[in-house]
Amino acid sequence: MMEPASSYFSGYYMCFLLLQVMTSTSEKLMVTVPKGHLVARVGGQAALSCQLSPPQSAEHMEVHWFRGDNSQLVYLYRGGHEVNGEAAPEYVNRTEFVKEAMGEGKVTLKIHNVSISDDGPYRCLFKDTDFSDMANMNLSVAAFGLETQIHVQVPTSDGLVVECNSGGWFPQPQMEWRDSRGEVVPHSSKSYSQDGARLFHMKMTLLLRNFSDCNITCYVHNPVIGEEKQTSIILANDLFDKEHLTKKFLILFSCLTIALVLTYICLWYFIRKDHIPECLLTGLIPCCYMLNSIPAQFLFCFICSVTLLFVYLPFRTRVSISDPLFSLYNSQIKTISIMICVVMLYSTLLITGVIKYLEAAANAAAAAAAAAAEEDAAAADSTAAEASVAEDAATEDAATEDTATGSPEIFSLSTASFTSDANSNTTAVVAAPELEVSCQSTTA
Repeated sequence: MMEPASSYFSGYYMCFLLLQVMTSTSEKLMVTVPKGHLVARVGGQAALSCQLSPPQSAEHMEVHWFRGDNSQLVYLYRGGHEVNGEAAPEYVNRTEFVKEAMGEGKVTLKIHNVSISDDGPYRCLFKDTDFSDMANMNLSVAAFGLETQIHVQVPTSDGLVVECNSGGWFPQPQMEWRDSRGEVVPHSSKSYSQDGARLFHMKMTLLLRNFSDCNITCYVHNPVIGEEKQTSIILANDLFDKEHLTKKFLILFSCLTIALVLTYICLWYFIRKDHIPECLLTGLIPCCYMLNSIPAQFLFCFICSVTLLFVYLPFRTRVSISDPLFSLYNSQIKTISIMICVVMLYSTLLITGVIKYLEAAANAAAAAAAAAAEEDAAAADSTAAEASVAEDAATEDAATEDTATGSPEIFSLSTASFTSDANSNTTAVVAAPELEVSCQSTTA
C-alpha cells in the first residue's frame, strides 16, 4: 500500500517549520550599537543610538542611558514616556529621545549643547520582565581652536625667539613647527594649560639663530577630528640682528657728538685768534638765546612728542596686541623714545654750549674793541701834543730871527703898548706877560 505524495510534502513542511522555530529560539536577543567612532563638537549635538538584535519592538521595554559605570543616569524611558526627575541635573533639558524606529527595536538619544564634561563612556540598557541587556559606547568630544597667534620676541644674544600660542582645543592637540619645505623644525619648549572649561591652551617656542629660511609655520592638529590650523610668518633678515636699532642709535649719537665737538673747536679757534665773524655776534647769539629760552624748550619737546606719535601711531592703528610683531614694535618704540630723549638732551647741551662760547667771544671782542679805542685815543692825544710843541717852537724861532735883524716891526704877543714922538727921539719899552722886547724908532 503506497502513501500519498501529499503526506511526504506535509512531513517535509513540518520539519522545515520546526527547524525555523529552533533556529529563532536559539538566537539570543541582545543590544548592539553602531560601529564607528562617535564624535561631537563642543556646542553641537551628539546622537547615542542602540537597538535590539534581532530587531523587534521595544515599546513595552524600559530604556536607560547611563554615564560611565551606571553611576549617573542620563535618560529614562518607561511606560511609553520620559520619566522626569530621575536624570542627573546637568542633562536636564539637554536630551531628546527619538523613538520613531522603536517598533524595530532602535532608539536614539540626542544630547544638545555638548560640553567637554560630556566626553566619556555611555551605556544603553534595554529591560523587560524576562530580558535585560546593555551595550557600551564612547563619546569623544572635540573642540577646534579659535585662533593661533605667532609672537616675535625682542632679539637676544642667543638669537630670535618665536612663540606660537593657540587656545580653545580639546583634547590636547599636537603642535609643531615647520619650514617652507614642510619639514618639521624642533621646538625649543612646549607647554599647555587648561581653563575652567577644560579647554587646552598651547604654547610653543622656537629659537632661531641666523635662520636662512625666514618662512615659519605653526601647525596645530586635533587628533580626534583630524583637523588642523596653521599660521605662518615671514621674518625679515634684519630681525636676526638684535643691534640693528642700537647701531643706528650709536651712529646718530656719534654724529651729534662730532658736531658738538667741531662746534666747540671752531668757536675756541675764533676766540683764540680773535677772528670772530660779525654774523656770530649780531645774528647767532640772539638766535641761540631764543632757542635756549623756556618757551623754545617746551616747543622743542612738543615737536619731539608729536614726531614720536607720528612714528608710533601708524604701527598702533594697524597693529593689535595679537599681532605677531607687537612686542618687537614696543621694543622699537621704546628705543626710538630713548633716542629722541638723547637728541633733545644733546641739542640742549649744544645750544647751551654755543651760547656760552658766543658770550665769551662777545666779551673778548668787546674788551678788544675797548682796548683799541683807548689806544686810538692815547695816540690822538700824543699827536696833538706833538703838534702844539712844534707850533710853539716855530713861533719862538720866528721871534728870534726878527730880533736879530732889527726890524722896525713891533710884535705884540699878548698885551703891548707902543708910544712915539714925532719931533723927538723916543725910546719905548713894550711890556708883555710872555715876552719883553725893547725897540727904538728914529724919526727923521
